[in-house]
Order: sequence, then C-alpha cells, then structure tokens
Amino acid sequence: MHKCNKPKGVQTLRSIPNATTHNPFQYIKVTIVLIALIFQINKNKAQTIPSELDTCYHYTSIEEARVNKENVQVLDLSKSKLKTFPKAILEFKNLKYLDLSKNKLTELPDEIGGLTQLQVLVLHKNNLTYLPDSIVKLQQLEKIYLSANSLTSFPLSLLELNKLKVLVLNRNQINFLPYAIQQLQNLEYLDLWENNIEELPASLNNMPKLKEVDLRLNPMSNSKKQGLEYKYPSIKFYFSNSCNCGY
Repeated sequence: MHKCNKPKGVQTLRSIPNATTHNPFQYIKVTIVLIALIFQINKNKAQTIPSELDTCYHYTSIEEARVNKENVQVLDLSKSKLKTFPKAILEFKNLKYLDLSKNKLTELPDEIGGLTQLQVLVLHKNNLTYLPDSIVKLQQLEKIYLSANSLTSFPLSLLELNKLKVLVLNRNQINFLPYAIQQLQNLEYLDLWENNIEELPASLNNMPKLKEVDLRLNPMSNSKKQGLEYKYPSIKFYFSNSCNCGY
C-alpha cells in the first residue's frame, strides 16, 4: 500500500552526497537526473491515474486492501497472473481506479457494474472478447483501456458511459465503428491503432469534444485518409507512415 508517499526508489537531494557542496552546476545536473528518474518511474501510470489519486490509498494486493476496505481508491493488480476476475474486488465500494492489465482474463463478471465510483478501468493485455452489459452502470467512468485484447467488434455497452473521455481500443480486431458512437458526447481521445477499420461514421462530426483519433496500422485507403481532415476538421488524426516504419 502507498499512502501519498514519494515514488518508491527515488532518492532525495539530501541523500546524495556532495550534490551541492562545491559545484552549483552539479546541483543542476543532479536535479535534472532526478526529474528524469521520477518521470521514467511514473510515465505509464501518469497517463491513467488521476493526479488526485496518484499514490493515495494505493494498494497492490487484495489482502492489504481488505484491511481498509472503505478507503481503497486505487487497486493495481496488473501482472498478477489472474485467469479469473477476483470477486473480492467487489468489496471495495469506493474504488476509483482499477488496473487489471497484463493478466489472462477472458471475461468480466456482471457484478462489475457494482463498482459505481470507478473512474478509470485498465484492462489492456488480457484475452477479453466482449464486455458485460453491466458496464453501463459505471456512470462515473472517464477512461477505459482495452488495448491488446481479442475484441472483434466495438463494445456497444460503452455507448452509455456519458462521462467517458478516453477510450483506448488499440491492437484488437474491430472492423467498424457504430454510428451511435456520437452518444459519447464527452469523448476527447479515441485510440483505434492496429484494428481493421476502413472507414469512419459521419457521426464523428456530432462529437464536439473529440480532438484526437489514432488510426495507425488500419487498412484505410490513402484516398480516405486524405479526405478525413475535410470531413472532420476539428479532429486530429494519426496515421502510419506508408512503410509503417517505426510503428
């Protein structure tokens, strides 16, 4: 458990001998190194954990979390070799951030809809083929990460999540977006990198907050790519280089 402490493993200037004693330039150098180190440690989580939750009431095991059930806000069970969703998670009614990435989950239980305070759900690198309909009950959800699963169609249950801002679906097998995606009126970022998308619905123009769509490594023709900036002038699109180099 972490309770609003500095990132684990990061040294303070006071703990580094002779950092500032004789050479002010050494102080600057050490400061830059420390900033880079902190950034490296936190860069992945910083993309997903809201700043007000970062390291506060942060648990990495269910056993520790159960000691303080009512205060659990962040639960990180990534890389835990999970094959099934631990039902004990449902005990944490005030959970706001749940990371189940890099496991072997094939499905989520209907009961996940009971985590009504959840703001961020991280599920990338599992074996999910669908989402349960009960996802619609997660009305506080702002970010969901579903990259590198086995989704073959857009999860329609997500369309009811009115507060959703970030939707990451990269490295799946999705071949089209539903016209009804316009229901996501607060969506700002849509990641569809490495799917099977060949065209986009005209309804994207009815999503006033959508600013970025990642379409790298999709089988979209060059002519359709070139027309997107005219069809959707308020959206920034990302495409692969013609040779797919560096992607």
